[in-house]
Amino acid sequence: MKACFFIVLIGLSALFVSCSNPDRHKEKINALDSLKIELDKKIAVFSAIDTLKIARSISSYNNNIKWMRENIKDTLSVTYLNTLKKYQTVNDPLLFLQGNFSSILKDAQYSRDQLLKLSSDLKKNLVEDERAFEFYTIEKMEAEKMNEVLQSNYQLAKESIDTFDKYNNEIEKLITSYKIESK
Repeated sequence: MKACFFIVLIGLSALFVSCSNPDRHKEKINALDSLKIELDKKIAVFSAIDTLKIARSISSYNNNIKWMRENIKDTLSVTYLNTLKKYQTVNDPLLFLQGNFSSILKDAQYSRDQLLKLSSDLKKNLVEDERAFEFYTIEKMEAEKMNEVLQSNYQLAKESIDTFDKYNNEIEKLITSYKIESK
């Protein structure tokens, strides 16, 4: 009976020592914390996208296209036809960004929260080694994917707004010239 007691005591001691080892997941914790910091930066940059400007651009686009369809009956020059063709392609990315901005941001925040929770659980040794590796791998992949999504959509927004501004100026010049000619 005494031997059995000592075996149980040694087993519990080993379990306690393995659970209280704070450095057990140090590399994973550091990697998760680094990913969280990177994700925080990308979220801040993505959040800075001027969604009001996107909405105004879409509205301006719709008004300009409507006016042109209703009022321009003449043949357009090749230059303006090419400009109009390019102008029409810029609206789709703006609509995509307007429709998906909040869900992208929500998904990124969720991924950030998951990194934070897993890091905290690993620091407290609340996760078994096998599960820790599995959870770490999943959350790392998701965070890296979200970083790419945030980066690519920020780039899309920047390029789409710049392109819209360029072609919108040309289209508005065309509209202004038609308004002057029709007087």
